[in-house]
Amino acid sequence: MHCTQSIAALKALYAWHDLWSADFPRACGPGCATCCTANVSLTSLEARYLVAAPRFEETPEIGEKIRGLTAGPLYRPTCTINQVAACCLAHQEPPEDTSEHVAGVCLFLDDQRQCRIYAHRPMACRAMASQVRCRPGSEAVVAPLVLTVNLALHQIIEHLDQEGVFGSLPEVVLWVLGNGVTRPLPGNQPLPGFLVPDDEQEGFNDFLRALAAWPVEGGRFGDHLPGRQPGGEEGRP
Repeated sequence: MHCTQSIAALKALYAWHDLWSADFPRACGPGCATCCTANVSLTSLEARYLVAAPRFEETPEIGEKIRGLTAGPLYRPTCTINQVAACCLAHQEPPEDTSEHVAGVCLFLDDQRQCRIYAHRPMACRAMASQVRCRPGSEAVVAPLVLTVNLALHQIIEHLDQEGVFGSLPEVVLWVLGNGVTRPLPGNQPLPGFLVPDDEQEGFNDFLRALAAWPVEGGRFGDHLPGRQPGGEEGRP
């Protein structure tokens, strides 16, 4: 898929998620930054959209900070989400993830605990929406269907970026900028299928129909999905 088409599909997916997730209660708000850690991961497609954020271009010191981060301890996922999903669907053990989370906050968090690139933030950040106020060391409270849909959207984004890579935010941003990364990053994989509990199938199918019908430049999002979508022809709702 051409990069311009992929970015258009990504922006459409983000817009759809904003609308869909608004129906679920959340305690998150400006300055609520417990989940804004140094352990964010993303695809290279999301990184391309992120570096197009005006605040990224207006803050040249971010590039130097990113290069400094990659030289030290860093969360480095060893496999992609679709790789793990493919193993689960085949009833196989997924590859062992030997990476460890590190201390610190996201490099895009400003002094007011707000995100400098909020409108361009990746799916990993958009998925962090709790029904109760989070505190360090506590867990977010998220509706089960929201967790399932957010995982599916991670998988779809990876599918849109099959020629790209997956990894920690600093390393993938450097990869996109062409500034060199000192290790190979996991390559993105096609969508193998979705991991949906039996009691969420109906709600998940409603989600998939709505997403497939969502407009993207020159068509609908279903044009970017593999296989037969619920309630319609190949790739369409």
